Amino acid sequence: MDKINIAFSFDNNYWRQGATAICSLLNTGSDINYNIFCLCTDDVTEETKKTIQKLVKENSSISSISFIDIGKILDNSYEARGLSKAAYGRLLLHKFLPDTDKIIYADVDILFKGNLKEAWDTDIEDYLFAAVKSVRNNLDENFTENLKYPFWSEYLSDIKGKYFNTGFMLLNLKKIREQEMEKVWLPWTNKKLFFQDQDILNITGKNQVKYLPTKFNVIDTPNSYTYRKALKENIITTEEYLQLKTAPEVIHYTGRKPWNSLYINYSKEWWEFVYKRTPFFAHFFRIYLRNKLFEDLYFGQKQLMEKIVEIHWKTHKKIIKIFGFELFFKI
Repeated sequence: MDKINIAFSFDNNYWRQGATAICSLLNTGSDINYNIFCLCTDDVTEETKKTIQKLVKENSSISSISFIDIGKILDNSYEARGLSKAAYGRLLLHKFLPDTDKIIYADVDILFKGNLKEAWDTDIEDYLFAAVKSVRNNLDENFTENLKYPFWSEYLSDIKGKYFNTGFMLLNLKKIREQEMEKVWLPWTNKKLFFQDQDILNITGKNQVKYLPTKFNVIDTPNSYTYRKALKENIITTEEYLQLKTAPEVIHYTGRKPWNSLYINYSKEWWEFVYKRTPFFAHFFRIYLRNKLFEDLYFGQKQLMEKIVEIHWKTHKKIIKIFGFELFFKI
């Protein structure tokens, strides 16, 4: 039986997203024994941990889960774009897990669709990590735009076509430990980098990364402008492009998040999974309706819709009043 180490990192604001990603991992239809590690900030409660443990047990009879307190070491890290210090947790996995030599790291804004064995079996003995190229950031137009940032121009101008996304990675913890990479990475965590930990790993590990097939970090639909342009610019191969159409293994919501929008690529898949396989549908949908409903409408419609739509909540039922008509349905 295959055994795969995998880590997630989250704070109290994103534990349900993390639990959803974990549930999707355990529902990929494989008989893999996943050894799951969750790096948590100190606001993640014991009750929350027990809830996640229960979900793991319900979804897999062979996988296990452990929780690791991040502690204070990352308290001075630069936080932006809604990302907390938890995002930097991947930089210290080799310290948190001193007896583990290899691990997959995944962000919580991910929906797993397939087996991770191929990624896990990737030979990275001579590399610090393996990751998928960041399609958007490597496109000519976007890379040129990023050069306006001083840090990008100074540290990343030489990796056109090679910049990678850190939302799904295979890490060689043994080599990272041997090279004492935390001494390199930690001083960078308080610098104002736009993509934070992702920029840090690209700046410091640009020559020590092996590239995984694009199917392990799919950020858009195959026929989108992003992937058609990436194929034309040789950022991805024809084979990778075909894999996106038939077998995306990992869907990564890198921009707008599905819990904030019903109208982004692959949001339908995320919402269907949350509804069918987790206990979080009511929580996510309530928040969406209260805070995000009108963000999905064109600005010109917003004021009108705010006047004619009233949202009320009752036990186990949602009532939406539109022009005086009430629609009842369970959530």
